[in-house]
Amino acid sequence: MCNIYWPPFVLFYVGNLAALNDQRHKLAICGTTVPNKRGLIRAKMLTKKILKQKITLIVTSEADVNECVVKNLGNGSSILILKNLNNYKQITKQYPNTKFQIIISEAYQNSVNKSQYELYRIMSGLMNGVVIVQSTLDDETHRIVTLAKHDGKEVFCFPDQITVANKNNGFIKNGAQLVENVDDICRKL
Repeated sequence: MCNIYWPPFVLFYVGNLAALNDQRHKLAICGTTVPNKRGLIRAKMLTKKILKQKITLIVTSEADVNECVVKNLGNGSSILILKNLNNYKQITKQYPNTKFQIIISEAYQNSVNKSQYELYRIMSGLMNGVVIVQSTLDDETHRIVTLAKHDGKEVFCFPDQITVANKNNGFIKNGAQLVENVDDICRKL
């Protein structure tokens, strides 16, 4: 975490701190804030198959592909990053069937306004790689990809239709690793 772009001064947490130092690979599944049915099915399938591989998933609470991932975590190994730690009780009530190993935040109170970009920095510092499921031209997937590249992390991307305005194919063209399934990801980690 000390070597990431703009390292956090302090992190607050609830849960098992050992989860951060666990030797398991850690991945983030990211995507657009307005996924279509294909993107949601892909995110759900990926979540379940990645957890079977004993890989820890890093998630945020934003409503998009991440929300689909959180709904399908169950008791799988996961780390939740929040804008402020006070929201953790609300999140655990919202997803009663999901058990996070650790919930972390850079802010403790609601009065501190953290942006989604600041969450992405922490996510990038913890993960081994990010999987881009689906993107649109106006979403923020490029931010997590930029941070991942800056921090020397793997960027995996599913190809998308060339007839639809998206960034997935551009990410692949610019060096993201094209993947078609979880086995492709596991081989490259």
